[in-house]
Amino acid sequence: MIEIIDVVNNVSTKVPFPEFLRNLPDKVDYRSLSLYRYVYLSNQRQSNAKVKNRSLVSGGGRKPYPQKGTGRARAGSIRSPIWRGGGKAHGPTGVQNYKLKLNKKFKAFVLRNALKEKILNNSLFLIEGLNRVFVNDFSTKSALQLVKRFSMSKSLIIVDQSMSNYHVLFSNIPDLNTRISLVSEFNVYDMVLADKVFFVNEPKVLEYMNKRVF
Repeated sequence: MIEIIDVVNNVSTKVPFPEFLRNLPDKVDYRSLSLYRYVYLSNQRQSNAKVKNRSLVSGGGRKPYPQKGTGRARAGSIRSPIWRGGGKAHGPTGVQNYKLKLNKKFKAFVLRNALKEKILNNSLFLIEGLNRVFVNDFSTKSALQLVKRFSMSKSLIIVDQSMSNYHVLFSNIPDLNTRISLVSEFNVYDMVLADKVFFVNEPKVLEYMNKRVF
């Protein structure tokens, strides 16, 4: 059973699991969640660090001193990496690629484990009436009242395309960390970080989740 919250009538009831929450694993595979986190953060990484190698450092076209007769080690350029002011050897070039990939089956497997974890922690809910709340009062004030009433701080609310503009209501509230995400765009990393996850009880959302989970 899963709790469904009616934000209009301010009531909550228990209903059977929707289809996408059935046939989940018996226990959570935390290793797969950890691997997904590693890949996700790696894909967010940008290659900004860059140093000059000996070909990019100016100067050094002339041999600094004769090959023989000085008693010093042979040198062909003052921009050698072993010279002060020379180019850096094996440094970052700014074109490093940190992108990693996961196949679709593994992504679906990780999503099932993330859903199972939220169910075990009693932090997964269905929510309905969200569109009726904001159709009359589309304001940050009404969003804040909703958050306080149902303890939705640091939550992830997953909606369909028709509610995509709701994110502007929650983004203006400081220190709230409540996010609105489309069902086609949310990721497991955001789900794991959220204290509570709310799925809008709409046919489009539930149908799309069936495709993502299985």
